[in-house]
Amino acid sequence: MPRPDQTKFDVFARPFEKIDEQLHSLSQGHSLLVEKDLNRQPCRVLKRPGNPHYLIDISYDDYWFETEFREGLPLSVSLVAYYIPPENDKFVWRMSTVLSEHLTLSAIEQNLKKILEEAILLIESWPPQRILREGQRSENLAKRYDTNT
Repeated sequence: MPRPDQTKFDVFARPFEKIDEQLHSLSQGHSLLVEKDLNRQPCRVLKRPGNPHYLIDISYDDYWFETEFREGLPLSVSLVAYYIPPENDKFVWRMSTVLSEHLTLSAIEQNLKKILEEAILLIESWPPQRILREGQRSENLAKRYDTNT
C-alpha cells in the first residue's frame, strides 16, 4: 500500500530526472556518487564518502510537503563537509556553503557543469585541517548512541 503522500512526492521528485544523466556524467572522475531523494526529500545529492565526507545537495528551497507544486519552483545547491577526527570521534566538524540559490531547475541544468566545477574546487580546498579550523563542532550522536561499544 503506498504512502498517503506518495503521489505528491512523485510530482516533486519527477523533475529531477531531467538532470540525472548529466549528474552521472559529471560525477564520473570525481569520486562522486549520485543519490536520489535522500531521506525522503525530492532532491539529488552527490556524495564523496570518506573522512571528510562531502555532499553536494540540490533541493527545493521550500519544504515540498507544505508547498503546492508548480513549474519553476526555486532550488538551491549547497556543499557540506563532515569530518570526524580519528583522535577524538566524540565530535563532528561541519562546514557548508550555498553554491547557488533560488534557481529554477532549468537554470541549474544549464549551469550544472559550472556549479559542480565550483563545488569540486571547494572540496579540494576543504581538507581536514581547514574544517577543524573553520567548521562548526557538534556532538557525534552516532558515537554517543552506538550500542556496540
